[in-house]
Amino acid sequence: EPVVLKANRLFSMHTNYRESHVGKGREYHDKFVRGPYRSLIWELEQTHLLEILTRFRTRQPTSIELLDFACGTGRILEFLESHVDSAVGIDISQSMLEVARGHVSKAELLHADLTHEPVLANRRFELITAFRFFPNAEPALRNDVMRELVGLLANDGILILNNHLRCAGTKMRLRRAIRRLAGKGTDRDLHCMSDAEVEALADRFGLSILEVHTLAVVPILKEKRPLIPRWLLSSIERWASDRAFVARLANTRIYVLASAGSSRAVCDDHREVR
Repeated sequence: EPVVLKANRLFSMHTNYRESHVGKGREYHDKFVRGPYRSLIWELEQTHLLEILTRFRTRQPTSIELLDFACGTGRILEFLESHVDSAVGIDISQSMLEVARGHVSKAELLHADLTHEPVLANRRFELITAFRFFPNAEPALRNDVMRELVGLLANDGILILNNHLRCAGTKMRLRRAIRRLAGKGTDRDLHCMSDAEVEALADRFGLSILEVHTLAVVPILKEKRPLIPRWLLSSIERWASDRAFVARLANTRIYVLASAGSSRAVCDDHREVR
């Protein structure tokens, strides 16, 4: 763990995640469409998202307005926009948004840095999603963004985020083992976000964790060329998804959060859905 924390500090010192995806677009999107590993994980994430939204819909009497923060090329928006009443995506990368415009049909797309530009100041959202952002972001940026998102969350709304770089997952365990034994890799290879960091971030901004979903248990280091055939990898991952006895080793967790004072947080128990 000390090695991981040191790596986190090194990562945050040398990387500005705000700028990491500027100039990227089509190449990034294709990883989730054609990539043998990311496309599979995205399929599993869609299943979890739909289950979460279906449960939320049955208990949400009003309309649902979605905000997808760091929407990138629009994967989340494209998938969810037909299941909500309205949708907004915001991203700092113009090239990402250009790709997103070709995939969404009714979502509003905004090019802005939410932490510096109050473009959504007077709006509230029943559903906010933030995928593949918080684990990559440096700690100060995590705080800045969470502060803004909590301010935009409607009463009894939910925030869904994922941690795809989980410190306790098999992938990070393997990377650390390789680094110790062979001395290979970079400090960025060790960058991850622990369960405790997610919980502390939620607590810091007055959020309760309602649900935790787990997926992605196989430690794939080369996503473009996984050593396991996709059909076999798919069978393993679909079987392992949300299984209680493999949850501790999962590489990805999906969290459903709500304001601690909302009726939703009071009525729901923090549970791991497995």
